[in-house]
Amino acid sequence: MRSRPPSHASVGDLALFSADELLDPAEAGASAPIDTAELAEIRASLAEPIPLTGDGDLIGLMRQLWAEQQRFERVRAERLGTDRIGLATLDLLLNLGPQPPSVLAVHAGCSNAVMTLSLNRLESRGHIVRGTHPIDQRKILVLLADGVPELVEALTAPRDARMNAIIAGMGKRATQNAADFLTHMVEAHRG
Repeated sequence: MRSRPPSHASVGDLALFSADELLDPAEAGASAPIDTAELAEIRASLAEPIPLTGDGDLIGLMRQLWAEQQRFERVRAERLGTDRIGLATLDLLLNLGPQPPSVLAVHAGCSNAVMTLSLNRLESRGHIVRGTHPIDQRKILVLLADGVPELVEALTAPRDARMNAIIAGMGKRATQNAADFLTHMVEAHRG
């Protein structure tokens, strides 16, 4: 196994490492609270700008954006030691709060059996905990473990800050045009 990537590694560099290489060996089997230095390291590694190669072709730029988003999600999943379903589950819990496994399965687009396997992996990594519903004790709720919201946010904060800065610099008309365009693109994807 190669050594872990240096703290100054770019996002592209991180994509070359497997999840096991990105995780500290001590953290691979058990949960350990992430410290502020590691959060700073994560932010720094994901803050590097992504060069654009588009020539103004909107469909080409959309494909490039889609490819960049996929790469970004792969890096996030590897850094968290999970897969696509696990990452979607963490994002859902961050945005929706505690949920029953069946609701998470529907939102993640997988079967209950696949969600159970994903939750088992997330729980073994210390990312989630399962508890009973406060009113209906028969129901199980899945919650993010302590420190995980900050970790998940740290992986997206630099990109989100860059995007927000771009949006803030756009005029009202340009922002509305972009919103209209993206709305139509979402509709086109849905068919």
